[in-house]
Amino acid sequence: MTDIEVGGPGLVLIVQDDAERADELHDLLSELGFATRWCASASIALKSFHETRPDLVVMEVGLAGRSGLDVCREIRRESDVPIILVSTGSATEDIVEGFRAGADDYIVEPFAGAELLVRIQARMRRRRNGIQARHTVMVDDLEVDVDNRQVRRHREPINVTPTEFKLLVTLVERPGHVFSREELLAEVWGYGHAGDERVVTVHVQRLRAKIEADPDRPRIVTTVRGLGYRLGHTTDVRWIPEPLTV
Repeated sequence: MTDIEVGGPGLVLIVQDDAERADELHDLLSELGFATRWCASASIALKSFHETRPDLVVMEVGLAGRSGLDVCREIRRESDVPIILVSTGSATEDIVEGFRAGADDYIVEPFAGAELLVRIQARMRRRRNGIQARHTVMVDDLEVDVDNRQVRRHREPINVTPTEFKLLVTLVERPGHVFSREELLAEVWGYGHAGDERVVTVHVQRLRAKIEADPDRPRIVTTVRGLGYRLGHTTDVRWIPEPLTV
């Protein structure tokens, strides 16, 4: 595989220390016209990221030497580019660690090429389309500024990731609706059957930890046992025509 292959839909940075596996990913992405750049180590990956500013990163967690999780954290400090982590670790704690590092998605090896493509296309689509502006919504004392993608309480900012923000807005926009995990995979991540529903569970837990007064007894993002999640039925939801100023 050459260093950069020219394509149309966007540039994907492949961080993979197995050359054969990297070639497979390149061939898979090239079929859809994606440009790719391959890096075999963490240090080269960071350099390439700064040089090319890719549209998406697909990164192996178990890199030789420095972990892909460390690279993910460094990229996330300066960019909201979608990051998909690839790993053999299928335990829930492995997936949680990946999302804590700042990943937008996590796929367990071995996986079908079609599954990865669906996930990549979904992340790219979400990045290009963004969230339709609806100004600001108050959820009890939580201020969700949709235009500027910010969450505040008592005018103090709450640091949520782009995916956590989209999850919150999805629930807020349909306050009476109970979302199954599969439905949230489609709405927030852009894919359904190809997704691991634990992705939803992990993001709900992380969002609750940031926005709930008591994450163990959530009032905003509540669980409907056996069905999924919904906006708490006791919450007061009020849309404001113009965003509040800080």
